[in-house]
Amino acid sequence: MKKILFVYNPVAGTGAINSYIKQFKKTISDRGDTCSFYQTKGHEKDEKLLSKKLEEGFDQIICSGGDGTMNDVISILVKNRCAVPLALIPAGSTNDYTHSLGISRDPEEAFNAAIEAKNITKVDVGNLEGKTFMYVAAFGAFTKTTYTTPQKLKNKLGYFAYLLSAVSQLFSLPVCELKITAGEKTIKGKFIDGIVSNSHFVGGFKVVNDEKASMNDGLLEVLLIKKPKTIFGLFPIASSFLSGKIRKRQMIAFQAKTLEVEDRTGKGIDWNLDGEFGGNFVKATIVTEKHQLSIIT
Repeated sequence: MKKILFVYNPVAGTGAINSYIKQFKKTISDRGDTCSFYQTKGHEKDEKLLSKKLEEGFDQIICSGGDGTMNDVISILVKNRCAVPLALIPAGSTNDYTHSLGISRDPEEAFNAAIEAKNITKVDVGNLEGKTFMYVAAFGAFTKTTYTTPQKLKNKLGYFAYLLSAVSQLFSLPVCELKITAGEKTIKGKFIDGIVSNSHFVGGFKVVNDEKASMNDGLLEVLLIKKPKTIFGLFPIASSFLSGKIRKRQMIAFQAKTLEVEDRTGKGIDWNLDGEFGGNFVKATIVTEKHQLSIIT
């Protein structure tokens, strides 16, 4: 008999997960397992309440929501050094993380895989100035769209909501003047975007240079997009995201265990962690924390 904690966001995506909860409760009960269901209540409340809840001891945790909800739950698990196997049921607008792990978008299929728990994979997480991110830390031109796009628009249009918000920023691109250090590598320049990922998909697109990406090798994939000389320089960049191929004239790509990103203007840059605002930093250190999670796939 297993003791399960089921955490879910009732408003993620279109809120469809709510229609499955009764069925999931019955399935768990029929198996002879016990389950405690917890609805998310917001970042600060969840950190306190879920941390307390974990003290009860569970054999398995299931989380259903979007990338933001999953980030919150994973951050709490890492902070509490909880190594209990975690299953994920995607219920958000894009669900990059579960897509990268090959988890079904169908709630029933994902739930059945969670209950059976036949495949468990160790995966890495990232840490930016003490804040955990499960798959991406990003800055620049289009990274704000994930946390400024209205939830109603996300629910109605899904991934296209992000595209609409991003297009609106095309003619007011912010430029970051940076010094980036990774081991013996030092890069200086002006960039419109930076993506530090542990994933195969970011923003609905396959990661550029994905053939080198792994979610459990202790390395983060770094992609820096240079400032284009004209607005027309955005077209080959967009083409790279669609094709997944790097364009060396517009992009710099490499892997790193540790990365330091410094804003040379001293104003600080806004970071996006897993689709949510992660803070403003003049200098940010990012590290890989290897094999921190046991994910049921």
